[in-house]
Amino acid sequence: MTLKEITLHETVCRIRNTALIVDLSYLHKNIKNYFAAITNMILQTVHLIRIDKNENILLHDIASTSKANSTEDTSPNKRHKKSFPMISAADALLKMREIISKNKNEIIFETVQLNDAYNRILCENVESAYNLPPFNASTKHGYAVMVSDGKNLRKLLHDDDENMLSPISLQPETCVWVNTGDPIPDEATAVVQAKDVKLIENFEDCDDMYIEILVQPQYYENIKPIGYDLMKGKTVATPYTRIGPSEIGLLAASGRKEVLVAKNTPIGILSIGNNLEEPGEILLPGFVYDINRITLIALLKEKGFNYLDFGIVNNMIASIKNKIDEALKKVDILVTTGSTNNRDLMKIILEEYYEADIHFGNINIKPGKSTIFATCEINNTKKYFWCLPGNPVSAHITAQVFLSSFLNEMFFNFYSEYAVVPARIECEYILHSRPRMAWAILGWDTNANCALVYTKQNAITDKLVSAIGTNAVLMLPKKEDGTAANMSNNGGSYSVERPPTPDADLFDTMEIPSFMSGLFHPEYKK
Repeated sequence: MTLKEITLHETVCRIRNTALIVDLSYLHKNIKNYFAAITNMILQTVHLIRIDKNENILLHDIASTSKANSTEDTSPNKRHKKSFPMISAADALLKMREIISKNKNEIIFETVQLNDAYNRILCENVESAYNLPPFNASTKHGYAVMVSDGKNLRKLLHDDDENMLSPISLQPETCVWVNTGDPIPDEATAVVQAKDVKLIENFEDCDDMYIEILVQPQYYENIKPIGYDLMKGKTVATPYTRIGPSEIGLLAASGRKEVLVAKNTPIGILSIGNNLEEPGEILLPGFVYDINRITLIALLKEKGFNYLDFGIVNNMIASIKNKIDEALKKVDILVTTGSTNNRDLMKIILEEYYEADIHFGNINIKPGKSTIFATCEINNTKKYFWCLPGNPVSAHITAQVFLSSFLNEMFFNFYSEYAVVPARIECEYILHSRPRMAWAILGWDTNANCALVYTKQNAITDKLVSAIGTNAVLMLPKKEDGTAANMSNNGGSYSVERPPTPDADLFDTMEIPSFMSGLFHPEYKK
């Protein structure tokens, strides 16, 4: 909020010695909002001056918006860092896994109805309490017979109309009609299909019906024995299984009405920016739609995670802190977008207001350099921060690469080993001084027996539209003088194709993190 939005009066400010004097005597309303706006401006101004002059003055010493009753040491050199070194994407993932292994909270369980268990993570070992099928069942429409009777005529027995699924007993030279999936008589040793049988009516002047079997029946022909699909006591699903349609079917077959799953702890989503507007609203001059928040929410839905939407907050210290305070009362993981550069506010807020440990604040990638991963402890509970860049392309890619991996490993212990696959690329990408991530479509080149990378008109630079229809993210190497290289990602693996030399193989490959595992699985051919 700016001063012009609150009052039409021109602000009167003076400086005497080291004191800033602001005259509010002419205000008759909105004094509280006016004072809050001034406080925000002072905080942000001092923060920027401090960076420019390399002065380590804590914000706690400036405003009364600091944590109440704080007993911390406020010595000037306590925590603030001017900048954070860049680390590689692989090192960032390793650091993330290290923090998870040290600080992982115990998984909280809850019991849900099977109808509500789709896409949840199972937290128990489930064994079947029943056989499937629980009886010998027919796999064809036809006649249940005794094989020992051969191809002779059979008298057709009729089921009790009141209990159609309780099979009657067979006697020698008799048969009974059964449908697919029906139980067959205990004495039956085969089911003969209708096409292999001739129906005979009015045989020997009696009302009984007979059939003539035209082929020799084989033992257990067209019969599914008890427990063929699922044996009693067989493990149906194990812990950390994501419950999909097939799992729900098996759990139902095993007799389960309820299952124990991981509590779907919500993830907080917050956008930071002074010129963000909700999608669909009229855009004022200089404003853009906030697409990061809705994109991240969709990603969480796709991965089966719950979320809490904390909306948009102005890029001012007090406003951001108040919104984070609100969020951390409800969530243990908060994802923000915007204000992540070294000269922005998130790093200083995390360190000085929450005493957060920033495990990395810059990653040697493009886009997504200023991605932040931090933790702090509030009321003996570990809180996690993923602060993604405000640029939509950066936010989208870093969320897929880092945030998705973090959530999978944090909640589900899901981690897969690296894989290395050679890939051919038709169009050479323009490299950057940092390793570049780019969306791509990955197919299979049957002639070369390797993966084939198709660009999305993003060989020079990436745009948000480049993500549409893609199934892979390329990790291109950084630009080096005299080097031309193409690198691609395939289902969790990258490979490099360099111009062949007399002493080099066609493909040079390197291992990379498995964060894209599962995005694309081509038909691998030996």
